[in-house]
Amino acid sequence: MTTKINDETLVLYIENSAHHLDLRLPNEADPQTVTDARQQETEWIAKFIDQYQGTDFQSKVARKDEAVAQLLTQ
Repeated sequence: MTTKINDETLVLYIENSAHHLDLRLPNEADPQTVTDARQQETEWIAKFIDQYQGTDFQSKVARKDEAVAQLLTQ
């Protein structure tokens, strides 16, 4: 469940999860709720990067661009 407190604060309640499971490295055993939360967190982080740097990183993350995937694994 996602609750948007304001334009800068997002609260995620992740069903079938453990404390900070979303912050650990991905694992094949992760439930879909955790995978979805990680994607949403990545998009929000990209939004903050864009606000600070004036870039368009968020749209690339949302599209799951191959270039972004490469950036994240470097």
